Amino acid sequence: MSAPFMRPRTVPEILDASFQLLRRHYGPIVAATGLILLPSLLLAALLPYELLPLAELAKNILLNFSGAATVLMVADVALGREPDMRGALRKVLGKVWVILGAAILQGLAIGFGMLLLIIPGIIAMAMLFAVPIVVMVEDRENVSDVIGRSVSLAQDDLLRVLGATVLAFLVVFVAGTGLGLLAMVAPGVGVRQADLLVRTLSFFLFPFPSVVATLLYFDLRIRKEGFGLDDLAGLRGDEVPRYGPAAY
Repeated sequence: MSAPFMRPRTVPEILDASFQLLRRHYGPIVAATGLILLPSLLLAALLPYELLPLAELAKNILLNFSGAATVLMVADVALGREPDMRGALRKVLGKVWVILGAAILQGLAIGFGMLLLIIPGIIAMAMLFAVPIVVMVEDRENVSDVIGRSVSLAQDDLLRVLGATVLAFLVVFVAGTGLGLLAMVAPGVGVRQADLLVRTLSFFLFPFPSVVATLLYFDLRIRKEGFGLDDLAGLRGDEVPRYGPAAY
């Protein structure tokens, strides 16, 4: 019998469960990511090469919204149903300004930390890992409250949060680097074409850190607050399905 979805996990178990969840529900999660990030890809295709940083900026902004949509779809899976891509996109649309405001404060804190010899930035990234999850799952509107909630969840388990967060981004970095190398050596592919190819293929990688962060958020709440399916269903305004949640 497979283990229940809502249970404490080690960092390797969180990573493994994230791979399994994505493998089984890849279509809607990646489709939502692609739809949200599509404008940045169009900018990269249409702008002159020297203006490509604008496309990169657009991508980095839109990643906050695609991550928020992924959070909701992971919550759907936790409740034992298929990810609701349309519902997730609608809710993200209704929370654009909260997501953006929280992301700006999160980015400023991490950026300032990176200026202080990098290590403080990595710590800030870990402490603020739950910002988009708190916005979407707990439905909080006050940005400073969202920041404080993420810090309170992470502060007593910083090493575990750091481990899961860094490993998730490392997986994406290594896979993205591999895609870049393959695109560069592909016959007949120029620099601009290789850049567009990597940007497009990267859509398939971007959901992974958000899935890991969401499972880590559940893990911390289970350990600290006895969080369970009934709590999640209550936050989402749903009922726990009678057939039970998926197991990973």
